[in-house]
Amino acid sequence: MTRSKKPKHGGRPRTVRGDQQTIGDVSNGAIVVQGRNATVTVYQGIQGTELAPLFDKVYQSIAALPSASADEKQELAETAKRIETEVAKNGESANQTSLQRWMDNIQKMAPDIVDVILASLGGPLSAATAVLKKIAERAKQTGSA
Repeated sequence: MTRSKKPKHGGRPRTVRGDQQTIGDVSNGAIVVQGRNATVTVYQGIQGTELAPLFDKVYQSIAALPSASADEKQELAETAKRIETEVAKNGESANQTSLQRWMDNIQKMAPDIVDVILASLGGPLSAATAVLKKIAERAKQTGSA
């Protein structure tokens, strides 16, 4: 089967033959796939590899804390790593009780680090990072009360 498609913005028509699959720009959220046995895998939300750069800022801020001892910095970094691992591994279903406890500990030891976490989670959020942001905000409120 041969089908001619009219181009969107001028130019020559494109011909698609046989079992070829064509996928256009999906950045706007629209996905169109055609062809026999065509499949699409769509990842929504943040992946573990995307979470790492957000936490890199957190680890850099912990290392730069002027008033924290080496032991305190290590404890803060380990706690941040627990948070990162829990969210990366479990996403939306991350254990909120553990996340809250860890975030509260960071708030008690270094409130500025909670600010860094909140700032890092500022862009487009997945449900998992939205949960983490909500917990961080709650820790910030209880810590300043």
